[in-house]
Formats: sequence, C-alpha cells, structure tokens
Amino acid sequence: MKILNYEEKWTRNNVLPNTNDAHLDELGVVHCDGHFKSFFKCRDYYYMHFIEKGNGKFVIDDVPFEGNAGDLLFFFPGVKVAYHDVPTAPWRFIWARFCGEIMASALEQIGITRKTPWVKIRKSEVLQMKLSELYQRLRQTTPDIFSPYSACWEILSLLRGHVKGNQPSPVLLPLLERAMRIIESPLTPLPNVKGLASQLGVGRVTIFRLFRDKLKITPGEFIDSVRFKRACLMLAKSNLRLTDIAGFCGLTSSQYFSNWFSQRAGCTPRSYRTKSRE
Repeated sequence: MKILNYEEKWTRNNVLPNTNDAHLDELGVVHCDGHFKSFFKCRDYYYMHFIEKGNGKFVIDDVPFEGNAGDLLFFFPGVKVAYHDVPTAPWRFIWARFCGEIMASALEQIGITRKTPWVKIRKSEVLQMKLSELYQRLRQTTPDIFSPYSACWEILSLLRGHVKGNQPSPVLLPLLERAMRIIESPLTPLPNVKGLASQLGVGRVTIFRLFRDKLKITPGEFIDSVRFKRACLMLAKSNLRLTDIAGFCGLTSSQYFSNWFSQRAGCTPRSYRTKSRE
C-alpha cells in the first residue's frame, strides 16, 4: 500500500547508458500522508532514500532502522525491504535509483555498505537544497547520454560531503581496475597510453606488461575498442558535433576522427548516425 499526497520524478527515459557504469535511472520527490507502506525486493539497482521530514521505520533483510528527518538509507541489490511512516509525522523524502557495477565500491568510499546502509546526514538542509536544485535542473533539460552519468556522480559527491562520522580510508584498487576505470569513464576524454600511465603514476612499460599479462592485448588495442564503442554510442544517441565527439574519444580533430571511424565501421560517421536513427 502506498498512500501519497504528492509524487513526481525525473527519469532517463530512452537514454540507454552502459549498464556497467554507475548512472542515475530515476530521481523523485515524495510527500506522504502518514499512511505510507511499501515492501519489495530490490533487483539489480541501488535505491536511495533521503528523509527531509517526518518519522517512520525501515526493515532491511530483517534488520530494523529508524527513518527520521536527516537520515539517509540505501537499499542494495537483492535485499528485502519494508518501510512505513507514521500518521502523526508523515514522511517527505527524495529518492533515487542508481545502477552500475561500481556503485558498491563508490558507496563504500562514502561509508555506506550493505551491512551499514543507514547514515546520518551533516547539514541535512544543505543536502536537501542541493538535491532539489539538481532535481529541478534535470527536469528542465532534455536528457542526453551524459545526464545519467553526471547526475549520478554529482549525487555521490554531495553525499560524500554530508555523511557524518569517520570515513573509511580509500581502498587502493588493483592497478588494472584503476586503469580500466580511467579508460571507461564516460565523463572524460579517452587517454592515450602515455596519458594513462601518467594518471596511474607508472611507466608505459608497466602498462604494456599489465595489459599483455592480464588481458592478452596491448593497452592501445583496449583503448581503441572502448573508443569505437563510445563513438558509435555518441553518434547514435546524441546530436553532438563530430568535433565534440572526436574530443571525447581522445582524438585531435573531426577529420582524423572521420578517417579513423570509417576504417573500422566501413562507413563515415555521418552515414552511421543516419543509419542508426533509421
């Protein structure tokens, strides 16, 4: 049973990001009337609730949590959830649904894990204002292929600055995983091998050995495969100019990008864009 006075939301609509990357699926605002009840099992997504006002209870995999103003909870994939507010203090909350394989490790850096999904927010009124501003901005603009990614990381950055308590020390990820995150990040231009080595703080020889031993390909071949996937996605799903797409793909000019793409796709970028939309 869900009894609401008011609910609205932003959704990514037909924008289809790479499901391996962390991204925002939906962001919503809910005003309850004091008789809100919900129970379900989380599927393959991460579900955030930030309570702006009111009181109630959450039960996550049989573990109870209080849900009061200034509290934030995350439901992780696979957990069973039941929650309700109380008639004398109805909830008003902002919720968000995230997807992506690296969400768990990103949340862990903030201090939120499957076993510790409840956190108290520092300066909750500031977080409320920032989330509301993001929500309104998303609703007032047409979603593009970058919106789900950038909105996700904007929310995570906001949470990092407002979660109370001691934060865990950053976990030093294995070198290959760090390299692949840099390469596959949808928000930054693709690096070349020299740039990748510089960002990781190692030499080019180390990078070549790492990819050769672990993936049986060169780092340049891996970067090129990611570049081609990104180019195809941006041509099909965005209206960006070829110059902009070339930049995000780590190439120096639209002419170089066109020649590079044509060799791999068997057609020009403009032809590919036209065919993909037909």
